[in-house]
Amino acid sequence: MNPWLLTIALVAIVEAAAEPGVAWIAPVAAIALMAIAVGWTRPLRQLSIEPLARRLSILLAVAALTVGLALRAFAFARTSPFAKGEMLSLVLRASRALFDGHSPYATYHFPWPVPLTYWPGTLLAYAPAQLLHYDVRWTNVAAELVIATLVVRLGGRRVVPVVAAWFLLPGSLEWTQITAAPVGWAAIALTLAALATDHRRADVALGLAVATTPFSWPLVPLALLRWRKTASLRRAAVTAGVAMLLILPFFLWAPRAFIEGTVLWFNQMDGFPRSKWIESRTWARYTGLAGVFWSLGLERLLKPFQLVAVGVIVWRYARRGATAALVPAFATAILIVFVALNPVIWPYLYQPAIVAALLALAVSDSAGTAA
Repeated sequence: MNPWLLTIALVAIVEAAAEPGVAWIAPVAAIALMAIAVGWTRPLRQLSIEPLARRLSILLAVAALTVGLALRAFAFARTSPFAKGEMLSLVLRASRALFDGHSPYATYHFPWPVPLTYWPGTLLAYAPAQLLHYDVRWTNVAAELVIATLVVRLGGRRVVPVVAAWFLLPGSLEWTQITAAPVGWAAIALTLAALATDHRRADVALGLAVATTPFSWPLVPLALLRWRKTASLRRAAVTAGVAMLLILPFFLWAPRAFIEGTVLWFNQMDGFPRSKWIESRTWARYTGLAGVFWSLGLERLLKPFQLVAVGVIVWRYARRGATAALVPAFATAILIVFVALNPVIWPYLYQPAIVAALLALAVSDSAGTAA
């Protein structure tokens, strides 16, 4: 079986299935996922679909996409975007503060205090919903369609059924309704597609992603290795310049609040992560190794292990020649181990790995690359 199809399936299963009361599943599933992630040395096999079956699959895919959009529209009509959690409410309240002339990086009350944890690219993507008064969740749908379009453009008609299946995953349907994460996934997809095709504006795409989601940051070494023979300093400077263009104004506006929300809130172990652990042992409920480390009092070791694991994958990418076509495959491996070893974890954090795996599948299917 194509290892990236298997990766997509496994990540989709564990992100949708982990529930309280089955904590032993979390580390076992995480180890299984990381074992899959390091399977890049096996060659990808081409999907073999006969022309008739291919045409039928496209018809089914169109139907699946139509059903997916209809399900989203039905859910949006029946529920408020603020019914579960505070993520979408947080970005809308921050957008309102921005339009009122105040720094969006401040503490908001739900009634519990929460700082704005989203990076500027995410904030700005959702701001039009506040200005134009449409359901903010349609921004998420637009981001999903961007991802689907990028995968199909890379892989052609034969990856359409897989993309359609992804569009109907329980996780995809759920996270579109309640999170402000899909814009970040689209930014990662755009970056990986640009790197996989050696697009001349891949540096701009990476800069946008860096300013949108921290889950793009582990991909920076892959890009630098890819560019090492093609004006790497210039392209790195463009990436940094684009990212700073979005980040710096907000940082200078309210530096302390910016750092508190975007950097410290999820990374300062004695702050939110520990209070959430004490409150409900949240980090043991979902697929990952966080629960094991928190239970043993070794949570501070997670970040070093995370750094080493990502470094090993980056090293392996360099040894494999740092080719363009290998970028999505190695990005999948990086994103899986990055989340599995993250001290703070929720199921939707695995979605970037699914997106990267879709792109890895698309590249292999169109170019016959080995990953």
